[in-house]
Amino acid sequence: MIELTTTAKSLGERLRLYRLRKNMTLQELADLVGTSPSTISNYENDITVPDILRITAIANALDITVSMIMFGREPESEQEPLIPAENPPL
Repeated sequence: MIELTTTAKSLGERLRLYRLRKNMTLQELADLVGTSPSTISNYENDITVPDILRITAIANALDITVSMIMFGREPESEQEPLIPAENPPL
Protein backbone atom coordinates (compact mmCIF):
# COMPACT_ATOMS: atom_id res chain seq x y z
CA MET A 1 0.00 0.00 0.00
CA ILE A 2 1.19 3.52 -0.78
CA GLU A 3 1.89 5.78 2.19
CA LEU A 4 -0.34 8.82 2.57
CA THR A 5 2.53 11.29 2.80
CA THR A 6 5.81 11.85 1.02
CA THR A 7 8.82 14.11 1.43
CA ALA A 8 9.25 14.54 -2.34
CA LYS A 9 9.53 18.26 -3.02
CA SER A 10 8.21 18.61 -6.57
CA LEU A 11 5.24 17.29 -8.45
CA GLY A 12 7.61 15.38 -10.73
CA GLU A 13 9.42 13.76 -7.80
CA ARG A 14 6.08 12.68 -6.34
CA LEU A 15 4.94 11.21 -9.67
CA ARG A 16 8.16 9.18 -9.96
CA LEU A 17 7.95 8.04 -6.33
CA TYR A 18 4.35 6.85 -6.59
CA ARG A 19 4.96 5.19 -9.98
CA LEU A 20 7.96 3.29 -8.62
CA ARG A 21 6.04 2.27 -5.50
CA LYS A 22 3.53 0.62 -7.85
CA ASN A 23 6.45 -1.13 -9.66
CA MET A 24 5.26 0.47 -12.88
CA THR A 25 7.42 1.41 -15.86
CA LEU A 26 7.15 4.69 -17.74
CA GLN A 27 5.64 2.74 -20.63
CA GLU A 28 3.01 1.06 -18.45
CA LEU A 29 1.89 4.35 -16.90
CA ALA A 30 1.92 6.07 -20.28
CA ASP A 31 -0.27 3.32 -21.76
CA LEU A 32 -2.76 3.64 -18.89
CA VAL A 33 -3.12 7.41 -19.23
CA GLY A 34 -2.93 7.60 -23.02
CA THR A 35 0.35 9.38 -23.56
CA SER A 36 3.97 8.59 -24.36
CA PRO A 37 6.70 7.46 -21.96
CA SER A 38 8.70 10.58 -22.86
CA THR A 39 5.80 12.77 -21.73
CA ILE A 40 5.67 10.97 -18.37
CA SER A 41 9.45 11.35 -18.11
CA ASN A 42 9.12 15.09 -18.78
CA TYR A 43 6.58 15.34 -15.95
CA GLU A 44 8.82 13.38 -13.59
CA ASN A 45 11.83 15.55 -14.44
CA ASP A 46 9.80 18.76 -13.97
CA ILE A 47 10.35 19.76 -17.60
CA THR A 48 6.61 20.05 -18.24
CA VAL A 49 3.60 20.05 -15.95
CA PRO A 50 0.54 17.91 -16.68
CA ASP A 51 -2.85 19.58 -16.88
CA ILE A 52 -5.50 18.69 -14.31
CA LEU A 53 -7.14 16.11 -16.58
CA ARG A 54 -3.83 14.29 -17.03
CA ILE A 55 -3.09 14.54 -13.29
CA THR A 56 -6.47 12.95 -12.61
CA ALA A 57 -5.75 10.14 -15.09
CA ILE A 58 -2.32 9.55 -13.53
CA ALA A 59 -3.80 9.50 -10.03
CA ASN A 60 -6.39 6.94 -11.12
CA ALA A 61 -3.73 4.78 -12.80
CA LEU A 62 -1.56 4.88 -9.67
CA ASP A 63 -4.55 4.33 -7.34
CA ILE A 64 -3.89 7.53 -5.40
CA THR A 65 -5.64 10.87 -5.11
CA VAL A 66 -4.94 14.10 -6.96
CA SER A 67 -4.06 15.65 -3.57
CA MET A 68 -1.28 13.11 -3.11
CA ILE A 69 0.23 14.10 -6.46
CA MET A 70 -0.26 17.83 -6.01
CA PHE A 71 0.67 18.19 -2.33
CA GLY A 72 2.21 14.89 -1.23
CA ARG A 73 -0.49 14.27 1.34
CA GLU A 74 -4.18 14.14 2.03
CA PRO A 75 -5.88 16.84 4.09
CA GLU A 76 -6.35 15.76 7.70
CA SER A 77 -9.97 16.88 7.49
CA GLU A 78 -12.28 18.16 4.80
CA GLN A 79 -12.05 21.62 6.36
CA GLU A 80 -8.24 21.78 6.34
CA PRO A 81 -6.92 23.63 3.30
CA LEU A 82 -3.97 22.04 1.57
CA ILE A 83 -2.64 25.46 0.63
CA PRO A 84 -2.34 27.75 3.67
CA ALA A 85 -3.95 31.17 3.54
CA GLU A 86 -1.51 33.99 2.80
CA ASN A 87 -2.72 36.02 5.77
CA PRO A 88 -4.19 33.63 8.34
CA PRO A 89 -6.43 35.16 11.01
CA LEU A 90 -4.74 35.97 14.30
